[in-house]
Amino acid sequence: MSIAEIGEWAIANPMYAIAALVGFALGIFYGFDGWRGSTEAVDLKDSPRVKNLFWVLGGAFSAIIGDVKAIDPSAKKPMVLLAYFAAFLIGAVVVIVLWGIIVLIDAARSPERLRRAYSALDAVGDYFYLGYRKYRDRKEDVISRQRMSFVENYLEQLTYSITIAGSKISDQQRISVARDLLRTMTAVVRKYRGENSNVQIRTNLMIVRNCTAELKARLRFISEREEVEKCLELLVYDNDEMVRDLVLPLPKSGEIKDALPGAPSALIGEAPVIVDDTNHIEFSKTLAPKTKTAMQEYFASKDARFKSFASLRVVGAGNAIAVVNVECADKHVFGTAEEEKVELVAYLFPFCSTLGILVADL
Repeated sequence: MSIAEIGEWAIANPMYAIAALVGFALGIFYGFDGWRGSTEAVDLKDSPRVKNLFWVLGGAFSAIIGDVKAIDPSAKKPMVLLAYFAAFLIGAVVVIVLWGIIVLIDAARSPERLRRAYSALDAVGDYFYLGYRKYRDRKEDVISRQRMSFVENYLEQLTYSITIAGSKISDQQRISVARDLLRTMTAVVRKYRGENSNVQIRTNLMIVRNCTAELKARLRFISEREEVEKCLELLVYDNDEMVRDLVLPLPKSGEIKDALPGAPSALIGEAPVIVDDTNHIEFSKTLAPKTKTAMQEYFASKDARFKSFASLRVVGAGNAIAVVNVECADKHVFGTAEEEKVELVAYLFPFCSTLGILVADL
C-alpha cells in the first residue's frame, strides 16, 4: 500500500488507525526498554519484558471496555484489538531485529582475537535471550580477560628477554639464545591473536652480510644485471627443525623504492612491513618484471608455506643490522585492524632491541 492509500484507510477507519498507532508506539517502547538492559540476574516478575506487557495489556483492556463506536460507529472491537496487537508486534519485532543486526555487525567487526573467544553468533544469542547490556558486559569481560592474560604472559616473556640481554653470553651461545627469543616472539604473537588461535606461526631472523661470492651464488629474486654489495641471510628460525636457505639482495642505491617487499624494505625503511596476503603484494615500480614474477610464483608455491608475514627491523650499535620475519599460515598475521598491528609491533619492539644486542657482532 502507498502512503496515500494508508492515509485514506486511516480517515475511513479512525478507530483502527488509532489502535494501530498506539500499538506500534508501544511495540517500539517494548523493544527498546525490554532489550536494553540485562535480564540475567533479574527475577521474572521484575523483568522489563514482563512489566512492559502490562502496558500492552492495559491498552487492550481500554479497547475492550471503551466505547469505540463513539469515535467510529462502524468499528468492531475484535478488529480494533487485532489492529492494536498486530501493530504492536510489528513495532516490537522491527526494533528488536534491527538492534540485533547492529549487535551482529558490531561483533563481526571486533578484532579477530575477540571473535575467536566470543563469536558473533554468541553475541547475538546473548542479546536476544538476555539483552543488550549482557552482550556489552560479556564483550568487555572477554576483552579484559584477554588483556590480563596477554599482559601477564608478555611481562614474563619480556623479563626473560631483558635478563638475557643483561647477561654475558659467549659467541657460540648467541644463535641458540636468538632462537629462544624468536620463540618468545612467536608466543607473544600467538597469545595476542587469542587463546583459540591454532594457526601455524613461525619467526625467523635475517642478518645483514657483505655479499661474498658464496652468498651471491645463493641469492634469490635478483636480475642478472643487478649489482649487489650487501644482502640479508636467513640466520635462524624459532624452530630447531626449520632449515631454509634464503639470501635476499639489498639494493646498492640504499633506496626503499629499489628494495624487495618484506625484509629488505623493512631494513631500509623506518616502518615495519606487514603483508596481510601474499597473493596481493604491492611491488615497487622500479623492480624488474622477472623479479616480481619470481616472487609471486614463490609465494604461490608450497615452498613459502605462509600466507601473510610481517618484517621488523633490528637495530644494533646504532645501525640496522637484521630483520625479524613473523610468518603465518593464515592471512592477517598481525590482525585485520590497524590499531592491532600498531599495538603488536610495539609489543615486539623490545625483543627486536634485545636481538640487536645479541647479534651485533655476528
